[in-house]
Amino acid sequence: MRTLCAGLLLAAGAQAAIAQGPAGEREVELRFEDLGVDYPIRLRTVFGQASLPLDLRANEIVTRAELELRIAHSPSLRFDLSHLSVAVNDQIIWTRPLEAADASGKVVTISLDPLLLVSRNQIRFDFVAHYAKEGECEDPTHSTLWADISNDSVLRLSLRTLDLPPTLEKMPAPWFDAAERGRLRLPFVLPGDPGLETVRAAGIVAAWFGAQADYRGADFPVQFGAAPAGHAVLFQLGGTEPALRAIRNPGDADGRLLVFSAPDEAGLVQLAQGFALGHVLMRGDSARLTRIELPPPQAAWASRRWPALDRPFALEPYLLGPSTVAGLAPGPIVYEFALPPDVFFLGRSGAFVDLDYRASRAGNPKSSLNLLLNGQYLGSTLLDAGGERRAETESRALDVEVPPQLLRGNNRLVAQFEFLRDTSKACEDFRAATLQGGIDPRSALKIARHAHFAEMPALEKLVNGGFPYSKFADLSQTALALPENPTEAEVSAALIVLGHIGRWTQDAATRVEVLPLSVLDEAVDRDLVLIAPAGAATLPPALDEAGVLKLHADGAELRTASSLAALQGRIEGRLLRDAERVAARVLVQSGGALGSLQQFESPWQRGRSIVALRTTAAADPRDVALALTDPGRNQYIEGGLVLVTPQQVSGYRVGDSYGVGRLPWWYALTRWMRHHPYLLVPLALAIALLFAAIASRLLRRHAAGRQPKTGA
Repeated sequence: MRTLCAGLLLAAGAQAAIAQGPAGEREVELRFEDLGVDYPIRLRTVFGQASLPLDLRANEIVTRAELELRIAHSPSLRFDLSHLSVAVNDQIIWTRPLEAADASGKVVTISLDPLLLVSRNQIRFDFVAHYAKEGECEDPTHSTLWADISNDSVLRLSLRTLDLPPTLEKMPAPWFDAAERGRLRLPFVLPGDPGLETVRAAGIVAAWFGAQADYRGADFPVQFGAAPAGHAVLFQLGGTEPALRAIRNPGDADGRLLVFSAPDEAGLVQLAQGFALGHVLMRGDSARLTRIELPPPQAAWASRRWPALDRPFALEPYLLGPSTVAGLAPGPIVYEFALPPDVFFLGRSGAFVDLDYRASRAGNPKSSLNLLLNGQYLGSTLLDAGGERRAETESRALDVEVPPQLLRGNNRLVAQFEFLRDTSKACEDFRAATLQGGIDPRSALKIARHAHFAEMPALEKLVNGGFPYSKFADLSQTALALPENPTEAEVSAALIVLGHIGRWTQDAATRVEVLPLSVLDEAVDRDLVLIAPAGAATLPPALDEAGVLKLHADGAELRTASSLAALQGRIEGRLLRDAERVAARVLVQSGGALGSLQQFESPWQRGRSIVALRTTAAADPRDVALALTDPGRNQYIEGGLVLVTPQQVSGYRVGDSYGVGRLPWWYALTRWMRHHPYLLVPLALAIALLFAAIASRLLRRHAAGRQPKTGA
């Protein structure tokens, strides 16, 4: 049976029609295509199955549900023996015989019993089909046996919000619910004119919610003072000790506020740290923090997001769905794992997959197990290779070498069993359920010889890994720089960036620092995220001159590379002149509403990175930060400069290149020579002259030693 998507989206972030129904209810209309079903659901063989997961928010129930299916099927079936069924949570709720008149397409509407729908659901489609006449043989995989359910099919739901009392016990719900598949939008409310330590506390909490939202992304609008309608996180100063509370939103009966309160800003930071570390006991609607002791700073790449690369790591923790399959058309066995963005392979091998599997006897010697990585074929093996007979309980191995170019930051490894029926014996009794295969939990992947090194600037690594900030999951090597009195939009942009980094670290950002722009010299040994308006007076001159783009309140100035830098860029595969021309055209067309992301090496310490998020007066820094979390726009983020206008997001490989990390000396030397080939001839000449001078001196000394000595 195939599972078609990770879950159905019941949030406002879905591309779905949402309307208000009676008081406390909303109507949701979801097309299968909106829910991630990119292609029609294809049902094949004599018994085809497919399922759709349906997740509901914890604070909502279904009062009415309806499926509108668009079905087409083969016109050559035996219609007295062929039918389609729909089941909800394994309860059959609808069965319809297939008819010849409907082969080219039929729309059917099915009412679902709302009482069958709980928080986690499965809607299953069962296709039973035959084509052979009485007394004839039938091939269960014949091409005649097919039916399609269009991804234009629709699920309609009426949802009622439950009036549940405020509680911390279901954290992170209701502020975040895993049933939602769209971007998390969670407002943060800070006191008017907040101090930077309050912003730091909010950033720690934002990074935690970013980790919960994970691939969905997170948006954290900020308001100073009053809370907006709906759910929100509120920070306030007051009381005698740090406390966490869940209360009703005074301005919205359906909204809940997560309130962090403390006598001072230091208390807010401690409360946020304790919350992110799980040191606050979530019981009832309130909790208090008496003391907190931070764990030691984390080592590089110690987050649970990243597997340990110094030894083979088991694939089982990265399994999506079942590890066993059955039938003539089984679904894939899928693993998803991430690699640190700075993995630098030192040889021709990227990784070695050691896959242990079991499979029943398939009958057809051409039945196989195929392995794919990120959609690319890796290797395969015949299940009955050479006619070899083994006990079906005995595991076998498929060992595959992975080229380094196939590995990415996010990887999807697919094991696909392909069972073929033995057709050499006509009319032989056959049961598809006897065809089974599975991957053993001890299967592992070993990363080949590598170092941790990255060519920078590379803003695409920030998008697809949070690098370089995610290297230390507690952000002990990260500082965030803001104006002394940041605006709501600037604080919101900072929280969005920290939430994005939290998505990749999957850990508590307890050691991040927040500094004013005027004291950036205190963060010289940290990687820096800088959020500042154009023309910020307190920005150090060295930093203002470091990037390739200088923003003014109403415009921008693009610094062009020197002829030598342009030549160096061409050697490195970066066409600086072409990028500068395109970027200049975007600057002219922006109309003054321009945001930018720049990445460059710190002017104070080699190997440290700075990402500067800056905007003109007419642009919103939130738009720039949100581009990091938007799959439709972040695919264009790359290189050292990104320009964000109301019309587009565009990245450019400009700016001085630098390295982050460490390579073995012979690789470092090779890299240097590859980047500076024009120096090889002068260097070779200098070495030759040096050896010539040494050889000449040695020869003169040797000749002098052979001359006869004369007496006094």
